[in-house]
Amino acid sequence: GCPEASKVGEVKIQTPLLKEEARGSLYVATPFANPFNSLIALYMVAKVPERGILIKQAGLVKADPNTGQLTTIFDGLPQIPFSSVKLSLRAGARSSLVTPPACGSYDVVAKFTPWSAQDPNNPTQAEIVPRTSSFAIERGVGGGACPSGATPPFHPGLFAGTINNAAKSYSPFNLRLTRNDGEQEFTNFSIKLPPGVIGKLAGVGVCADAAIAAATARTGPNGAQEELDAPSCPANSQVGRTLAGAGVGASLTYVPGKVYLAGPYNGAKLSIVAITAAKVGPFDLGTVVVREALKVNPETAEVFVDAAGSDPLPHIIQGIEVHLRDIIVEVDRPDFVLNPTNCNRTSTASTVLGSGLDFASASDNEPVTVTSPFQAADCSSLGFKPKLSIQLLGGTKRGDTPRLKAVLQARKGDANIGKAQVTLPHSAFLEQGHIRTVCTRVQFNSGAGNGEGCPKGSIYGKAKAITPLLDEPLAGKVYLRSSNHELPDLVAALHSSKADINLVGRIDSLNGRIRNTFEGVPDAPVTKFILEMQGGQKGLIVNSTDLCKGKHRALANFDGQNGKLWDLKPVVGAKCGGKGKKRRAG
Repeated sequence: GCPEASKVGEVKIQTPLLKEEARGSLYVATPFANPFNSLIALYMVAKVPERGILIKQAGLVKADPNTGQLTTIFDGLPQIPFSSVKLSLRAGARSSLVTPPACGSYDVVAKFTPWSAQDPNNPTQAEIVPRTSSFAIERGVGGGACPSGATPPFHPGLFAGTINNAAKSYSPFNLRLTRNDGEQEFTNFSIKLPPGVIGKLAGVGVCADAAIAAATARTGPNGAQEELDAPSCPANSQVGRTLAGAGVGASLTYVPGKVYLAGPYNGAKLSIVAITAAKVGPFDLGTVVVREALKVNPETAEVFVDAAGSDPLPHIIQGIEVHLRDIIVEVDRPDFVLNPTNCNRTSTASTVLGSGLDFASASDNEPVTVTSPFQAADCSSLGFKPKLSIQLLGGTKRGDTPRLKAVLQARKGDANIGKAQVTLPHSAFLEQGHIRTVCTRVQFNSGAGNGEGCPKGSIYGKAKAITPLLDEPLAGKVYLRSSNHELPDLVAALHSSKADINLVGRIDSLNGRIRNTFEGVPDAPVTKFILEMQGGQKGLIVNSTDLCKGKHRALANFDGQNGKLWDLKPVVGAKCGGKGKKRRAG
């Protein structure tokens, strides 16, 4: 009565009581609906039709949760003599067993308990008869030669990129990691996205730690089905999907999963969590939860998955060896992944860790870095005309030290800014006597970084950047930080609850005029950037003349990420004349 699809082998039994041979099949029992209430069990069914004899026996299969080693127990066999029992398990793509991964000799250990034991249900060691049979693995995968060297080879493959690579457009991002059969197992990996490929976090929910813990706890007999019926994470936190292919040989088993945005994890402000309902056919292995730290490089805004702060990939799930070989990630949330506005050829990079000789030990993990080329298209079709206004607020007389306020605005649909250089007019000198304290780079990077360890005296202003990628502005202090140049660097340490960005400006002079250059600006959209520098006793700018006499123009040179240039000569505004009157920048 068992379905043909559950058949995994054949059985032949010979007994001196009969001249006929009992023949039949081995079937996989329904998980958790068998006499043992176990994940894996077998039914041995043999018949002698001529005699009307039917033999049925259930066997328990135990899978070691740490090693995956299988032990099959047939207990309470019929008390009849037999001369031989032959069990033949299927070979090929439908085989239920996998040979060992390395060439060599392997032992199969059997233990037999006779009915003559005083208590067959609890025999003594002396009453148990052990037997060992050995077999050899003499060829490699596919019948080739055994791998040379002690450690298996490891040559993972990476394919990654956006579906539509048009500059400054939203597009799904797909990633695929593969390895060949017979190579080292995946243990962990990091991913660094191409510069400018970035996610729009505004409006995206976050899967709470409690929800992730609830998903992890779904390990019972129906854990995977429970996750499928009622996902642990809210729908508005989902950013993509996964498809994991596992197995050996040419045919893999693929199991889908979901990817969610989550909160802080292992020192990162954000993380992603992949939740897979591990249900394959009748087997429900519960959920597989892999959480990975998601970081943003504060200097370049490059997004990367940090392997050091991430969970290892599963190798054994409830005693079942996975043999993960194909990892597909599709980040397909609408209007989430944004392409860069720089069309230089770049790449997605991944450092993949192989298992070495011992998967259970991280000491011999083998890192291999693989890349997949990426290049945005049609950057030249984007315009580039940013606007800049500058004001000196406070004293206008010679020798006064006014506050400075600069507002930079980007035009909608333009390429992002790659470089910004502003040269103040001759009317503004650097007041070196007001340079109090300079933050060292060690201090700037200490603690959580982003200027957290800088002394209070090294703060000279504040800045704010508004971007459509976040629900909140990036804002923070402006420091003078030690530099390799003659003057300290001007660093705007911007932060939000989801990312930190450091804009580093180099201060120098051009024909006696103060110049500040922000080079290497991240390829990310910013609609408005506001820089405010202190005045008075803390001001770094001193008037060399009366600001209300004549027009004083700055020089502004901008480079777009798409290579286009835009130059301005804005008038530096100042409050002149009566109360409320002000000369505006133009």
